[in-house]
Amino acid sequence: MNKSHPKKFFVGISRKNNQINGHFVSLKPDFFDEKDKHVSKLEQPKLKKNPDKDPFIEVFNYFVKTMEVYRNFMPMTLAMARVIRNQTVEAKLENFCTNKGKKNIEYTTGDKTIYELDFKQFREIDRILFDINAVINGVQHLPNVMIIGLVASYDAFLWKLLKLVFNKHEELILNSEKQIKYSVLKELGTLDNARTVLIDREIDTLLRQSHFDQIIWMEKNLKLNFSKDSGRMSSFIEICERRNLLTHTGGVVSQNYIDKLKLAKVPNKKEIGEHLNVTPKYYNESVSTFYSFGIIIIYTTWVNLHKDSLIIANEKIVDHCVDLITKESYEIAEYILTFMSKTNNKKTREIDRRTIIINLANTYKLQGKIEEANKLIDKEDWTAVGDSFEICVNAVKDKNDIVIKLMKKIGKNSYPSADDYRSWPIFKSIREVDKFNEAFLEIFGEPLFNTVKI
Repeated sequence: MNKSHPKKFFVGISRKNNQINGHFVSLKPDFFDEKDKHVSKLEQPKLKKNPDKDPFIEVFNYFVKTMEVYRNFMPMTLAMARVIRNQTVEAKLENFCTNKGKKNIEYTTGDKTIYELDFKQFREIDRILFDINAVINGVQHLPNVMIIGLVASYDAFLWKLLKLVFNKHEELILNSEKQIKYSVLKELGTLDNARTVLIDREIDTLLRQSHFDQIIWMEKNLKLNFSKDSGRMSSFIEICERRNLLTHTGGVVSQNYIDKLKLAKVPNKKEIGEHLNVTPKYYNESVSTFYSFGIIIIYTTWVNLHKDSLIIANEKIVDHCVDLITKESYEIAEYILTFMSKTNNKKTREIDRRTIIINLANTYKLQGKIEEANKLIDKEDWTAVGDSFEICVNAVKDKNDIVIKLMKKIGKNSYPSADDYRSWPIFKSIREVDKFNEAFLEIFGEPLFNTVKI
Protein backbone atom coordinates (compact mmCIF):
# COMPACT_ATOMS: atom_id res chain seq x y z
CA MET A 1 0.00 0.00 0.00
CA ASN A 2 2.97 2.31 0.36
CA LYS A 3 4.23 2.07 -3.20
CA SER A 4 5.27 5.29 -4.91
CA HIS A 5 3.00 6.50 -7.72
CA PRO A 6 2.79 9.70 -9.75
CA LYS A 7 0.66 12.28 -7.90
CA LYS A 8 -1.26 13.43 -10.99
CA PHE A 9 -2.51 12.07 -14.27
CA PHE A 10 -4.76 13.46 -16.99
CA VAL A 11 -7.83 12.16 -18.76
CA GLY A 12 -9.10 13.43 -22.10
CA ILE A 13 -12.64 12.81 -23.34
CA SER A 14 -13.56 13.27 -27.01
CA ARG A 15 -17.12 13.92 -28.18
CA LYS A 16 -18.86 13.93 -31.53
CA ASN A 17 -22.52 14.88 -31.96
CA ASN A 18 -22.74 15.13 -28.17
CA GLN A 19 -21.67 11.47 -27.82
CA ILE A 20 -18.40 10.29 -26.23
CA ASN A 21 -16.32 8.59 -28.91
CA GLY A 22 -12.82 8.48 -27.46
CA HIS A 23 -10.72 8.71 -24.32
CA PHE A 24 -7.05 8.94 -23.38
CA VAL A 25 -5.15 8.66 -20.12
CA SER A 26 -1.63 10.03 -19.66
CA LEU A 27 0.82 11.54 -17.21
CA LYS A 28 1.05 14.64 -19.45
CA PRO A 29 -1.71 17.21 -19.96
CA ASP A 30 -0.70 18.00 -23.57
CA PHE A 31 -0.98 14.44 -24.90
CA PHE A 32 -4.33 15.01 -26.60
CA ASP A 33 -3.78 14.90 -30.38
CA GLU A 34 -6.56 16.60 -32.32
CA LYS A 35 -6.25 14.30 -35.33
CA ASP A 36 -6.67 11.23 -33.11
CA LYS A 37 -9.40 12.58 -30.85
CA HIS A 38 -11.96 10.09 -32.15
CA VAL A 39 -9.79 7.05 -31.54
CA SER A 40 -11.02 5.12 -28.49
CA LYS A 41 -8.05 3.62 -26.75
CA LEU A 42 -6.37 3.68 -23.38
CA GLU A 43 -2.89 5.12 -23.32
CA GLN A 44 -1.14 3.75 -20.27
CA PRO A 45 1.27 6.06 -18.44
CA LYS A 46 4.77 5.30 -19.69
CA LEU A 47 6.53 4.32 -16.51
CA LYS A 48 10.08 3.03 -16.35
CA LYS A 49 10.23 -0.60 -17.39
CA ASN A 50 11.81 -3.18 -15.12
CA PRO A 51 14.22 -5.32 -17.20
CA ASP A 52 14.10 -8.03 -14.53
CA LYS A 53 10.32 -8.30 -14.47
CA ASP A 54 9.19 -11.71 -13.30
CA PRO A 55 7.51 -13.54 -16.25
CA PHE A 56 4.95 -15.03 -13.84
CA ILE A 57 3.57 -11.50 -13.40
CA GLU A 58 2.74 -11.37 -17.11
CA VAL A 59 0.83 -14.66 -16.90
CA PHE A 60 -0.91 -13.45 -13.75
CA ASN A 61 -1.94 -10.16 -15.38
CA TYR A 62 -3.21 -12.01 -18.47
CA PHE A 63 -5.35 -14.32 -16.33
CA VAL A 64 -6.76 -11.52 -14.16
CA LYS A 65 -7.73 -9.39 -17.18
CA THR A 66 -9.47 -12.39 -18.73
CA MET A 67 -11.37 -13.26 -15.56
CA GLU A 68 -12.43 -9.64 -15.07
CA VAL A 69 -14.11 -9.83 -18.48
CA TYR A 70 -16.24 -12.73 -17.26
CA ARG A 71 -16.80 -11.21 -13.83
CA ASN A 72 -17.94 -7.80 -15.10
CA PHE A 73 -18.42 -7.45 -18.83
CA MET A 74 -20.28 -10.68 -19.59
CA PRO A 75 -23.10 -10.15 -17.02
CA MET A 76 -23.41 -6.57 -18.26
CA THR A 77 -23.65 -7.88 -21.83
CA LEU A 78 -26.40 -10.27 -20.80
CA ALA A 79 -28.34 -7.47 -19.11
CA MET A 80 -27.91 -5.22 -22.15
CA ALA A 81 -29.08 -8.02 -24.45
CA ARG A 82 -32.39 -8.18 -22.61
CA VAL A 83 -32.77 -4.40 -22.85
CA ILE A 84 -31.94 -4.47 -26.57
CA ARG A 85 -34.55 -7.17 -27.08
CA ASN A 86 -37.21 -5.08 -25.39
CA GLN A 87 -36.22 -1.73 -26.83
CA THR A 88 -35.48 -2.71 -30.43
CA VAL A 89 -36.92 -6.00 -31.64
CA GLU A 90 -40.19 -5.89 -29.72
CA ALA A 91 -40.44 -2.16 -30.39
CA LYS A 92 -40.38 -3.05 -34.08
CA LEU A 93 -43.53 -5.15 -33.55
CA GLU A 94 -45.25 -2.32 -31.72
CA ASN A 95 -44.36 0.21 -34.43
CA PHE A 96 -45.69 -2.09 -37.14
CA CYS A 97 -48.99 -2.59 -35.28
CA THR A 98 -49.31 1.13 -34.65
CA ASN A 99 -48.75 2.02 -38.32
CA LYS A 100 -50.51 -0.88 -40.02
CA GLY A 101 -53.15 -1.89 -37.50
CA LYS A 102 -56.06 -0.45 -35.58
CA LYS A 103 -56.33 -0.27 -31.79
CA ASN A 104 -59.12 -2.46 -30.39
CA ILE A 105 -60.74 -0.27 -27.72
CA GLU A 106 -62.87 -3.04 -26.26
CA TYR A 107 -59.96 -5.27 -25.18
CA THR A 108 -57.29 -2.61 -24.57
CA THR A 109 -56.54 -2.05 -20.90
CA GLY A 110 -54.14 0.15 -18.94
CA ASP A 111 -51.21 -2.25 -19.11
CA LYS A 112 -51.72 -3.72 -22.58
CA THR A 113 -52.84 -2.54 -26.00
CA ILE A 114 -54.64 -4.80 -28.49
CA TYR A 115 -54.36 -4.13 -32.22
CA GLU A 116 -56.44 -5.42 -35.14
CA LEU A 117 -54.60 -6.16 -38.41
CA ASP A 118 -55.65 -7.37 -41.83
CA PHE A 119 -54.75 -11.02 -42.41
CA LYS A 120 -52.74 -10.12 -45.52
CA GLN A 121 -50.20 -8.55 -43.16
CA PHE A 122 -49.67 -11.83 -41.33
CA ARG A 123 -46.57 -12.77 -43.35
CA GLU A 124 -44.79 -9.59 -42.33
CA ILE A 125 -45.87 -10.06 -38.72
CA ASP A 126 -44.57 -13.63 -38.92
CA ARG A 127 -41.13 -12.33 -40.00
CA ILE A 128 -41.04 -9.92 -37.05
CA LEU A 129 -42.07 -12.71 -34.65
CA PHE A 130 -39.30 -14.90 -36.08
CA ASP A 131 -36.76 -12.15 -35.35
CA ILE A 132 -38.11 -11.73 -31.82
CA ASN A 133 -37.88 -15.47 -31.10
CA ALA A 134 -34.35 -15.57 -32.52
CA VAL A 135 -33.25 -12.78 -30.18
CA ILE A 136 -35.03 -14.34 -27.19
CA ASN A 137 -33.37 -17.70 -27.88
CA GLY A 138 -30.05 -15.94 -28.31
CA VAL A 139 -30.39 -14.16 -24.97
CA GLN A 140 -31.33 -17.42 -23.27
CA HIS A 141 -28.34 -19.17 -24.87
CA LEU A 142 -25.82 -16.49 -23.81
CA PRO A 143 -25.16 -17.94 -20.32
CA ASN A 144 -24.27 -21.29 -21.93
CA VAL A 145 -21.91 -19.54 -24.32
CA MET A 146 -20.33 -17.67 -21.40
CA ILE A 147 -19.57 -20.91 -19.53
CA ILE A 148 -18.06 -22.44 -22.67
CA GLY A 149 -15.93 -19.32 -23.11
CA LEU A 150 -14.93 -19.29 -19.43
CA VAL A 151 -13.48 -22.81 -19.62
CA ALA A 152 -11.81 -22.05 -22.97
CA SER A 153 -10.20 -18.95 -21.44
CA TYR A 154 -8.89 -21.02 -18.54
CA ASP A 155 -7.40 -23.51 -21.02
CA ALA A 156 -5.65 -20.67 -22.86
CA PHE A 157 -4.25 -19.39 -19.55
CA LEU A 158 -3.03 -22.87 -18.58
CA TRP A 159 -1.25 -23.18 -21.92
CA LYS A 160 0.61 -19.92 -21.25
CA LEU A 161 1.52 -20.98 -17.72
CA LEU A 162 2.78 -24.42 -18.77
CA LYS A 163 4.74 -22.90 -21.63
CA LEU A 164 6.48 -20.62 -19.13
CA VAL A 165 7.13 -23.45 -16.66
CA PHE A 166 8.48 -25.92 -19.23
CA ASN A 167 10.72 -23.35 -20.88
CA LYS A 168 12.37 -22.83 -17.49
CA HIS A 169 12.10 -26.43 -16.26
CA GLU A 170 12.21 -28.69 -19.28
CA GLU A 171 13.24 -31.58 -17.03
CA LEU A 172 9.58 -31.86 -16.00
CA ILE A 173 8.61 -33.28 -19.39
CA LEU A 174 11.71 -33.76 -21.55
CA ASN A 175 13.87 -36.82 -21.00
CA SER A 176 15.88 -39.30 -23.03
CA GLU A 177 12.70 -41.18 -23.97
CA LYS A 178 11.26 -38.25 -25.91
CA GLN A 179 11.82 -38.86 -29.60
CA ILE A 180 11.48 -36.86 -32.77
CA LYS A 181 11.82 -38.17 -36.32
CA TYR A 182 15.02 -37.38 -38.16
CA SER A 183 13.07 -35.98 -41.10
CA VAL A 184 11.24 -33.57 -38.78
CA LEU A 185 14.49 -32.64 -37.00
CA LYS A 186 16.11 -31.93 -40.35
CA GLU A 187 13.30 -29.55 -41.25
CA LEU A 188 13.51 -27.80 -37.88
CA GLY A 189 17.20 -27.15 -38.34
CA THR A 190 18.31 -26.65 -34.71
CA LEU A 191 18.00 -28.40 -31.36
CA ASP A 192 16.32 -25.29 -29.93
CA ASN A 193 13.57 -25.57 -32.54
CA ALA A 194 13.21 -29.27 -31.79
CA ARG A 195 13.00 -28.49 -28.08
CA THR A 196 10.19 -25.99 -28.74
CA VAL A 197 8.27 -28.54 -30.82
CA LEU A 198 8.61 -31.22 -28.13
CA ILE A 199 7.46 -28.83 -25.39
CA ASP A 200 4.45 -27.67 -27.42
CA ARG A 201 3.60 -31.29 -28.19
CA GLU A 202 3.67 -32.22 -24.50
CA ILE A 203 1.49 -29.24 -23.55
CA ASP A 204 -1.03 -30.09 -26.27
CA THR A 205 -1.12 -33.70 -25.07
CA LEU A 206 -1.73 -32.58 -21.49
CA LEU A 207 -4.46 -30.10 -22.45
CA ARG A 208 -6.30 -32.79 -24.43
CA GLN A 209 -6.73 -34.75 -21.22
CA SER A 210 -9.68 -34.16 -18.91
CA HIS A 211 -9.40 -31.28 -16.46
CA PHE A 212 -9.35 -33.80 -13.62
CA ASP A 213 -6.36 -35.60 -15.17
CA GLN A 214 -4.65 -32.22 -15.61
CA ILE A 215 -5.06 -31.53 -11.90
CA ILE A 216 -3.62 -34.95 -11.01
CA TRP A 217 -0.62 -34.20 -13.24
CA MET A 218 -0.11 -30.74 -11.70
CA GLU A 219 -0.36 -32.10 -8.17
CA LYS A 220 2.33 -34.66 -8.95
CA ASN A 221 4.72 -32.59 -11.06
CA LEU A 222 4.17 -28.98 -9.95
CA LYS A 223 3.70 -29.78 -6.24
CA LEU A 224 0.19 -28.38 -6.16
CA ASN A 225 -2.13 -29.50 -3.39
CA PHE A 226 -5.85 -28.92 -3.84
CA SER A 227 -6.91 -31.20 -1.00
CA LYS A 228 -7.20 -28.11 1.25
CA ASP A 229 -10.50 -27.32 -0.43
CA SER A 230 -12.00 -30.41 -2.03
CA GLY A 231 -15.32 -28.58 -2.39
CA ARG A 232 -13.80 -25.93 -4.65
CA MET A 233 -12.06 -28.59 -6.75
CA SER A 234 -15.33 -30.51 -7.08
CA SER A 235 -17.06 -27.37 -8.34
CA PHE A 236 -14.23 -26.79 -10.81
CA ILE A 237 -14.52 -30.33 -12.23
CA GLU A 238 -18.32 -30.15 -12.47
CA ILE A 239 -18.19 -26.84 -14.37
CA CYS A 240 -15.69 -28.31 -16.85
CA GLU A 241 -17.84 -31.38 -17.41
CA ARG A 242 -21.00 -29.29 -17.75
CA ARG A 243 -19.16 -27.23 -20.36
CA ASN A 244 -18.62 -30.47 -22.30
CA LEU A 245 -22.34 -31.19 -22.07
CA LEU A 246 -23.22 -27.70 -23.31
CA THR A 247 -20.81 -28.14 -26.21
CA HIS A 248 -21.78 -31.67 -27.28
CA THR A 249 -25.33 -32.40 -26.05
CA GLY A 250 -26.81 -28.95 -25.52
CA GLY A 251 -26.78 -29.50 -21.76
CA VAL A 252 -28.43 -32.95 -21.65
CA VAL A 253 -26.82 -35.17 -19.00
CA SER A 254 -24.98 -38.15 -20.49
CA GLN A 255 -23.44 -41.29 -19.02
CA ASN A 256 -20.01 -39.85 -19.75
CA TYR A 257 -20.80 -36.80 -17.56
CA ILE A 258 -21.85 -39.06 -14.68
CA ASP A 259 -18.80 -41.32 -15.10
CA LYS A 260 -16.36 -38.39 -15.15
CA LEU A 261 -17.81 -36.92 -11.94
CA LYS A 262 -17.73 -40.33 -10.27
CA LEU A 263 -14.09 -40.83 -11.25
CA ALA A 264 -13.19 -37.45 -9.74
CA LYS A 265 -15.29 -38.24 -6.62
CA VAL A 266 -17.55 -35.25 -7.27
CA PRO A 267 -21.01 -35.50 -5.60
CA ASN A 268 -23.75 -35.76 -8.22
CA LYS A 269 -27.54 -36.06 -8.12
CA LYS A 270 -28.15 -35.53 -11.84
CA GLU A 271 -29.66 -38.28 -13.97
CA ILE A 272 -29.20 -39.26 -17.61
CA GLY A 273 -31.45 -37.20 -19.89
CA GLU A 274 -31.84 -34.35 -17.42
CA HIS A 275 -31.31 -30.92 -18.98
CA LEU A 276 -28.86 -28.61 -17.19
CA ASN A 277 -29.25 -24.84 -17.50
CA VAL A 278 -26.86 -22.05 -16.57
CA THR A 279 -28.63 -19.81 -14.08
CA PRO A 280 -27.22 -16.40 -13.06
CA LYS A 281 -26.26 -17.90 -9.67
CA TYR A 282 -24.47 -20.84 -11.30
CA TYR A 283 -22.63 -18.51 -13.67
CA ASN A 284 -21.44 -16.19 -10.88
CA GLU A 285 -20.30 -19.14 -8.77
CA SER A 286 -18.47 -20.57 -11.80
CA VAL A 287 -16.56 -17.34 -12.38
CA SER A 288 -15.67 -17.18 -8.69
CA THR A 289 -14.41 -20.78 -8.78
CA PHE A 290 -12.27 -20.33 -11.89
CA TYR A 291 -10.98 -16.94 -10.78
CA SER A 292 -9.76 -18.16 -7.38
CA PHE A 293 -8.68 -21.60 -8.64
CA GLY A 294 -6.53 -20.11 -11.40
CA ILE A 295 -4.77 -17.66 -9.09
CA ILE A 296 -4.00 -20.47 -6.64
CA ILE A 297 -2.45 -22.46 -9.51
CA ILE A 298 -0.30 -19.47 -10.49
CA TYR A 299 0.71 -18.71 -6.91
CA THR A 300 1.62 -22.28 -5.98
CA THR A 301 3.55 -22.91 -9.20
CA TRP A 302 5.29 -19.56 -8.82
CA VAL A 303 6.57 -20.08 -5.27
CA ASN A 304 7.30 -23.80 -5.62
CA LEU A 305 9.44 -23.56 -8.75
CA HIS A 306 10.95 -20.13 -8.08
CA LYS A 307 11.46 -19.82 -4.34
CA ASP A 308 13.46 -16.61 -4.78
CA SER A 309 10.26 -14.97 -6.10
CA LEU A 310 8.27 -15.61 -2.92
CA ILE A 311 8.30 -11.97 -1.78
CA ILE A 312 7.20 -10.71 -5.22
CA ALA A 313 4.49 -13.37 -5.47
CA ASN A 314 3.10 -12.62 -2.00
CA GLU A 315 2.99 -8.87 -2.62
CA LYS A 316 1.42 -9.24 -6.06
CA ILE A 317 -1.31 -11.65 -4.98
CA VAL A 318 -2.15 -9.76 -1.76
CA ASP A 319 -2.32 -6.43 -3.63
CA HIS A 320 -4.77 -7.99 -6.06
CA CYS A 321 -6.84 -9.39 -3.21
CA VAL A 322 -7.07 -5.87 -1.79
CA ASP A 323 -8.39 -4.74 -5.20
CA LEU A 324 -10.95 -7.55 -5.12
CA ILE A 325 -12.07 -6.55 -1.62
CA THR A 326 -12.39 -2.93 -2.78
CA LYS A 327 -14.64 -4.17 -5.61
CA GLU A 328 -16.61 -6.20 -3.03
CA SER A 329 -15.59 -9.51 -4.61
CA TYR A 330 -15.24 -10.89 -1.10
CA GLU A 331 -15.66 -14.58 -1.85
CA ILE A 332 -12.79 -14.71 -4.33
CA ALA A 333 -10.49 -12.70 -2.06
CA GLU A 334 -11.41 -14.82 0.96
CA TYR A 335 -10.60 -18.07 -0.84
CA ILE A 336 -7.21 -16.86 -2.10
CA LEU A 337 -6.15 -15.29 1.21
CA THR A 338 -7.29 -18.37 3.13
CA PHE A 339 -5.21 -20.60 0.90
CA MET A 340 -2.19 -18.34 1.33
CA SER A 341 -2.63 -18.21 5.10
CA LYS A 342 -2.62 -22.02 5.27
CA THR A 343 0.38 -22.41 2.99
CA ASN A 344 3.19 -23.33 5.36
CA ASN A 345 6.21 -21.70 3.74
CA LYS A 346 9.01 -21.14 6.23
CA LYS A 347 10.58 -18.51 3.96
CA THR A 348 7.51 -16.26 4.04
CA ARG A 349 8.39 -12.97 5.72
CA GLU A 350 6.54 -12.27 8.96
CA ILE A 351 5.30 -8.94 7.59
CA ASP A 352 3.80 -10.73 4.57
CA ARG A 353 2.18 -13.41 6.73
CA ARG A 354 0.56 -10.82 8.98
CA THR A 355 -0.55 -8.74 5.97
CA ILE A 356 -2.34 -11.80 4.61
CA ILE A 357 -4.05 -12.39 7.98
CA ILE A 358 -5.19 -8.80 8.49
CA ASN A 359 -6.68 -8.56 4.99
CA LEU A 360 -8.39 -11.95 5.39
CA ALA A 361 -9.87 -10.81 8.71
CA ASN A 362 -11.17 -7.66 7.04
CA THR A 363 -12.72 -9.77 4.29
CA TYR A 364 -14.59 -11.73 6.96
CA LYS A 365 -15.71 -8.53 8.65
CA LEU A 366 -17.03 -6.92 5.45
CA GLN A 367 -19.13 -10.03 4.82
CA GLY A 368 -20.62 -9.80 8.30
CA LYS A 369 -18.54 -12.71 9.64
CA ILE A 370 -17.52 -10.77 12.74
CA GLU A 371 -16.84 -13.80 14.91
CA GLU A 372 -14.52 -15.35 12.31
CA ALA A 373 -12.69 -12.04 11.87
CA ASN A 374 -12.08 -11.57 15.61
CA LYS A 375 -11.11 -15.21 16.08
CA LEU A 376 -8.49 -14.96 13.31
CA ILE A 377 -7.01 -11.75 14.71
CA ASP A 378 -6.99 -12.99 18.31
CA LYS A 379 -4.83 -15.98 17.35
CA GLU A 380 -1.93 -13.60 16.78
CA ASP A 381 0.14 -11.51 19.16
CA TRP A 382 -0.02 -7.93 17.88
CA THR A 383 1.61 -6.23 20.87
CA ALA A 384 5.03 -5.80 19.28
CA VAL A 385 4.24 -5.33 15.59
CA GLY A 386 4.27 -1.54 15.42
CA ASP A 387 1.67 1.17 14.90
CA SER A 388 1.06 0.35 11.22
CA PHE A 389 -0.33 -3.10 12.04
CA GLU A 390 -1.94 -2.04 15.31
CA ILE A 391 -4.07 0.60 13.59
CA CYS A 392 -5.25 -2.02 11.08
CA VAL A 393 -6.15 -4.51 13.79
CA ASN A 394 -8.24 -1.91 15.61
CA ALA A 395 -9.87 -0.77 12.36
CA VAL A 396 -11.03 -4.32 11.66
CA LYS A 397 -12.39 -4.55 15.23
CA ASP A 398 -14.15 -1.17 14.85
CA LYS A 399 -12.27 0.33 17.80
CA ASN A 400 -12.57 3.77 16.29
CA ASP A 401 -11.19 5.80 19.20
CA ILE A 402 -7.96 3.77 19.20
CA VAL A 403 -7.71 4.05 15.41
CA ILE A 404 -7.98 7.85 15.56
CA LYS A 405 -5.44 8.02 18.42
CA LEU A 406 -2.95 5.91 16.46
CA MET A 407 -3.70 7.87 13.30
CA LYS A 408 -2.59 11.10 15.02
CA LYS A 409 0.46 9.37 16.47
CA ILE A 410 1.56 8.04 13.05
CA GLY A 411 1.12 11.42 11.40
CA LYS A 412 1.34 12.38 7.74
CA ASN A 413 4.81 11.18 6.77
CA SER A 414 4.53 7.51 7.62
CA TYR A 415 2.37 4.48 6.86
CA PRO A 416 -0.62 4.33 6.39
CA SER A 417 -0.63 7.29 4.02
CA ALA A 418 -3.47 9.64 3.14
CA ASP A 419 -4.24 7.53 0.04
CA ASP A 420 -4.39 4.40 2.21
CA TYR A 421 -6.95 5.99 4.52
CA ARG A 422 -8.99 6.98 1.48
CA SER A 423 -8.87 3.73 -0.47
CA TRP A 424 -7.73 0.75 1.59
CA PRO A 425 -10.81 -1.32 2.52
CA ILE A 426 -9.36 -1.81 6.03
CA PHE A 427 -10.69 1.71 6.74
CA LYS A 428 -13.97 1.33 4.84
CA SER A 429 -16.22 1.38 7.94
CA ILE A 430 -14.49 4.19 9.81
CA ARG A 431 -14.65 6.60 6.87
CA GLU A 432 -18.25 7.26 7.85
CA VAL A 433 -17.20 8.40 11.33
CA ASP A 434 -17.09 12.21 11.76
CA LYS A 435 -14.19 12.13 14.22
CA PHE A 436 -12.12 10.17 11.73
CA ASN A 437 -12.80 12.75 9.03
CA GLU A 438 -11.90 15.56 11.45
CA ALA A 439 -8.65 13.83 12.42
CA PHE A 440 -7.75 13.32 8.77
CA LEU A 441 -8.29 17.04 8.05
CA GLU A 442 -6.18 17.96 11.07
CA ILE A 443 -3.28 15.67 10.04
CA PHE A 444 -3.18 16.17 6.27
CA GLY A 445 -4.63 19.67 5.95
CA GLU A 446 -7.27 18.54 3.45
CA PRO A 447 -10.63 16.76 3.69
CA LEU A 448 -10.84 12.99 3.39
CA PHE A 449 -13.07 13.43 0.35
CA ASN A 450 -13.90 16.59 -1.57
CA THR A 451 -17.65 17.24 -1.70
CA VAL A 452 -19.49 18.77 -4.64
CA LYS A 453 -22.87 20.49 -4.37
CA ILE A 454 -25.28 19.50 -7.11
